[in-house]
Amino acid sequence: MSGVRGVGDVSNDTVRQLDQARELAESQPDQALALAQRAEALFNQAGDDVQAGEAFRIIVSATLCRGEPEDAFQMATERLASARKTGDRRSQAMMMLTVAELYVVRGDPELVRENARAAEALFSDLGEPSLAAKCKAAEVQAQLQQGCPQAESAARELLMMYQDAKDKEGEAQAWHLLSSALMLSNSGDELVAMKKALALYRDLGWRRHEAIMLGNIAEASLPDDAKEAQKMAEEAMDIWQELGNVKGEATALSTAVKALCQRGLREDALTVVRERIRELRSEDDRRGQMLLASAAVDAMFDCGAAGEALALAEQSLAIIRELGDMCEEAWMLQKLAEVRLARGELTEALLAAQEALALFQAAGDKQGQAAALEALTHVYTAKHEVDKAPNRLQGLSLLSDVAGAVARRDMQGFQEALEQLRRTQGVDDRDLDASLGRLLLQDAAAKDFFTRGVASHFQVSIEEAEALSSGGPVSHLQRAKGYDRAGLYWMFRQSSMGYGPSFRPVQAIYRHGDQYHNGSGTSALSVLKDDTLEDWEQVAFVQAHAGVLDGALQATAIPGAP
Repeated sequence: MSGVRGVGDVSNDTVRQLDQARELAESQPDQALALAQRAEALFNQAGDDVQAGEAFRIIVSATLCRGEPEDAFQMATERLASARKTGDRRSQAMMMLTVAELYVVRGDPELVRENARAAEALFSDLGEPSLAAKCKAAEVQAQLQQGCPQAESAARELLMMYQDAKDKEGEAQAWHLLSSALMLSNSGDELVAMKKALALYRDLGWRRHEAIMLGNIAEASLPDDAKEAQKMAEEAMDIWQELGNVKGEATALSTAVKALCQRGLREDALTVVRERIRELRSEDDRRGQMLLASAAVDAMFDCGAAGEALALAEQSLAIIRELGDMCEEAWMLQKLAEVRLARGELTEALLAAQEALALFQAAGDKQGQAAALEALTHVYTAKHEVDKAPNRLQGLSLLSDVAGAVARRDMQGFQEALEQLRRTQGVDDRDLDASLGRLLLQDAAAKDFFTRGVASHFQVSIEEAEALSSGGPVSHLQRAKGYDRAGLYWMFRQSSMGYGPSFRPVQAIYRHGDQYHNGSGTSALSVLKDDTLEDWEQVAFVQAHAGVLDGALQATAIPGAP
């Protein structure tokens, strides 16, 4: 009797170790790894293949969270190959599911689907509907990453699978995924699904998932009730701190800061961030500092402390490099590129984005690669070098969608295309003018539609939208002043030196007329206003600087110009 009871006690202790390892995988992966490895050995000794397989999945997860994605992937694929050799169909299915989940992290939806569907078929044959549903969940995650509109119907199907299997744990996760799909579709029903998931997580006692869902509800509540959003985000932060999960805490902190800023309490938000960083530094918790860094950088920037955000990003990058976490290094470089871009430090932003891309490529992280390519596109757009932007073709395609929506007077299509274009970028005034210029100049109704659409999208008045529009398509024609080119050149040649550190800042030469053929229509120059202007340039005749002189000189080479 005592021997039997002892085995039961060991088994219960081992299950508790496994649960603890699962909770610690993100925040303390080394400790989680040790616990999961010990549990796997004990379960194997007891002949419990099911729990041993679950322990191995946590080992893979902890290895991934240690910043060793290649090791995690190798472990899973080797175990899959071993299961195939022995003919263990259940182990094969478990490892294909694990590989599918790793591909979710890598951002490779096609390979997620391939492995998840194969695993789902095996689990269905084995009569394990809950595990088959887990495979479907991996597919839904891949669809959400891609922004697929089918994600909602797939999530509802998953919910029914778990409900039919009477799997309460799975049902909670299905409501969670459904809430994400509803957010993607902008249906406005996501809060109902979130609250159902939260209630189930609380019934199950899943504190980690409870904290995740509290953070999601807080984020979704931000537009309508910043005070309630702050309260829920702070509740999530308390749970994350209780669990010792700094990465989760960072996400909740970001939402709390947004809520405080929305309430006009920017200094309070900054204080919260600074105090948490100070605590981690006083504890010499370098991994905690690394995990908090990205959210803290965003928070500081949102609070208007751009210089402090940049300094923190650089300090965090140094810590990450010391810790040797290539994945976190790539994402912090990505964050550094965003901060430098927002500060107008374009050369430095470009270098950071290029370095991030190289690391993402080395890690095989497709999601990271996509983020880095987007950052590079934003930098090249800001540098007025859109031809180098990696996502330029996508930007041009979206611009075509914007123009088509204007021509059709399709406001919903216009709003969706404009938002995607705003996020993608990769186009400039020349592209805007070529796509929309003639339509807006010749069709007053189209121009009115465009202005109203811009006002609605950016939440500004019609007057402000008209001002924004004047800075967009055909802006160079709306604001240009007419000069005789020869007279202009000699005027500046005689009245001011005209040359200096701002030499040749002409952004582009535009032509307006039938098909933009040489010899027809009007020419216009877009001249950058350079922040490096010296005093003598600022006070020169009509506040001219070298760009105007250079533009006048270049204009002499335009055939057919007046």
